Amino acid sequence: MTVWHPESGQRHAELTGHRGFVWTLCEVSDGDRTLLASGGRDGIVRLWDLEERQEARALTEGSGPVYALCQADVGERRLLVVGGDGPGTAVRDPSTGEHLGALGTDLAGLLSGHGWARAACQMRPFDGPPLVVTAGYDDDPRVWDVAKELS
Repeated sequence: MTVWHPESGQRHAELTGHRGFVWTLCEVSDGDRTLLASGGRDGIVRLWDLEERQEARALTEGSGPVYALCQADVGERRLLVVGGDGPGTAVRDPSTGEHLGALGTDLAGLLSGHGWARAACQMRPFDGPPLVVTAGYDDDPRVWDVAKELS
């Protein structure tokens, strides 16, 4: 995976580790630093330290390809939402790699195809906590309060 410098247009880093296509990227906080999360065909989420130009850690989902990544702010914690070929959409702690839970593991979601998440993003409503929106094969975006889902 090649990372380019946005201002100069020059190659910044060549990051190797994924086997196959990379389909999704997102920024995620790991304590005091910002990492680039990547996922794709090999089913592994890799966290990259772009300043050091190396992999910080790898998270194995085990449920097939990874199609969607996004940061989820839950209180003071910054978590990582990982969507792929279900069941559910995983929530991980990027600092430790711990699997904290899942969004959408209900039978209705699996039968409708939403368990196969293809997109995820965090939104910040004017009032209330940050929310995560996922979209899957059922063509119906779902809105999640990650804090409530994990409790």
